[in-house]
Amino acid sequence: MVGRLGVSPVWVHEATALRALYEGKLLVQAQELIKAEAYDKAHEVVVRSIARELIIKGDTRRLEALLLQLEAGRRTI
Repeated sequence: MVGRLGVSPVWVHEATALRALYEGKLLVQAQELIKAEAYDKAHEVVVRSIARELIIKGDTRRLEALLLQLEAGRRTI
């Protein structure tokens, strides 16, 4: 769709993030926002929703991976 229709990849990732929010898939939402380079929005989703769940589950590696992606993205701005 991106190449054939000339749709911006950023727009596709933002749309996918919105669908993930609608479906309650917050981890997917955060990952798609990172791909869309919407780092502030992704950070908000991670901090407000995902972080506490991952900490409670003991899945700190996944949380660390998300935070490292956010950090890397912000450095490119």
